[in-house]
Amino acid sequence: MKLTDVSVGYGQKIIVKNINLNFEPGKIYGIIGKNGTGKTTLMKAILGLIDTKSGTIEKEDTIGALIEEPGLFKDRSGFDNLKIKAIMEGADYSEINNLLDAVGLKHAAKRKVKSYSLGMRQRLGIAMAIIGKPKVLILDEPINGLDPEGIKDMRNLFLNLKEKYNMCIIISSHILEELEKVCDDFIFMNEGKVVSFKTKEELHEDLVNCTIIKLDRTDGVLPVLTDLKIQKYNLENNIVKIFGDEIDTSDVIECLVKNNYKVSEAYKNRITCEEYFFKMIG
Repeated sequence: MKLTDVSVGYGQKIIVKNINLNFEPGKIYGIIGKNGTGKTTLMKAILGLIDTKSGTIEKEDTIGALIEEPGLFKDRSGFDNLKIKAIMEGADYSEINNLLDAVGLKHAAKRKVKSYSLGMRQRLGIAMAIIGKPKVLILDEPINGLDPEGIKDMRNLFLNLKEKYNMCIIISSHILEELEKVCDDFIFMNEGKVVSFKTKEELHEDLVNCTIIKLDRTDGVLPVLTDLKIQKYNLENNIVKIFGDEIDTSDVIECLVKNNYKVSEAYKNRITCEEYFFKMIG
């Protein structure tokens, strides 16, 4: 599936701007961004729920999706909901029990959906999205409302779908540490644009490459960092955190000392995916 110069919006307002992405089979992609940055709008455009303003989307013939809250018949059982969806899709519904087992709902198959918790409804929505084994699966915040055990089960399910069916899975989530565990590639969005695309290996390298320098003070240090062409950094409690490895740490220390800063410690440390995200979006 390929997106070329895709822009999406409502009326005169453009929400998603000039997106160029190529989604490959057998990979899990994580879309990371603040609320209102265009993640859901982009997913809806891929599904054809919103018309694009410009650009092209080359889609697969089968796409499963769970966007926002799943549409469920709450007075029917979980099994019945899956059976209805299978009939609508023209899919074989003999695998419904396997789907219920895969999302951890086999024990509640005959219960009415209105008795389900939020997490159980989310699991059922995911089961409905993968009926017919689509080539692409799009999931918007799929682990909302799940407890730690449920999140682990979903993670295993996504990995199994990728391996067993060579499925391309696109996930947005605010639980960044979970995305880090399951995704192959990471798409960072801000204000409707893709600001960075990282493979798992590149992200891991960036997370590890955080240089921490402890100083006696940080007042007036910004011009020093600017002269060194350091763009991604954070200042807090007399600590300078520099992200990436473009700058030699010894050069930074030498420049700080020349500018009368006392360096008490300097070392590499791993940062969290969340901390990295906030640096990426400025």
